[in-house]
Amino acid sequence: MTSKRNKVAIIGDAGHAVDVADIALADGYDDIVFLGTEKKTEGLAGFPLLKDDIDTVNRLHGEGYVFAIGIGSSRVRKKIANKYAQLTFPNIIHPSVTFGNIQHSSLEGKTGNVFAAGCRLTNNIHFGDFCFLGVNSTIGHDCRLGDFSSVMPGAVISGNVSLGECCYIGANASIIQGAPGAPLIIGKDSTIGMGAVVTRDIPEAVTAVGVPAQPVKK
Repeated sequence: MTSKRNKVAIIGDAGHAVDVADIALADGYDDIVFLGTEKKTEGLAGFPLLKDDIDTVNRLHGEGYVFAIGIGSSRVRKKIANKYAQLTFPNIIHPSVTFGNIQHSSLEGKTGNVFAAGCRLTNNIHFGDFCFLGVNSTIGHDCRLGDFSSVMPGAVISGNVSLGECCYIGANASIIQGAPGAPLIIGKDSTIGMGAVVTRDIPEAVTAVGVPAQPVKK
């Protein structure tokens, strides 16, 4: 895990970015700026809003800022992370998040993850990079979170579940438990709708909704 500095620039200028700022404040960052395209001269949520361009980013980087991506879309987060690969993206974790035995230390070497208040993480979870876990989400034992996974507030992912890269799990969705050596798989680039209940594998690049969840479109 990257060593913490107290200055963070959050890429994004909407509600999700403000949520990330709240997490950063709780995690000990006291110098926060936003980077975006909206013209809000008064700033955003009480913090400066600067133009998201390469000159501004390079200036902040030179001034010792670290960076976070305040955008909920998994695919957009991936584009931004690739665009600014030279920047430092620490893991930003709300202090109310709970971890199973040695689970917190498993984040060493990972980058750009943001975990909101009330997340519950048990044990033997494999984290990717640039994952977002929303308020009060739960990740069970022996799960794998692919890079750029998004788990929205209140979602419950039971044990032995594998999320592919850029998965999006909607608020209050539930994913039942897989088996040791045979995890339940959510294919990369797939979206699970709000409140859906997943009882079987979901293919790549589909949207699945309902109880039980069924793919409805590519």
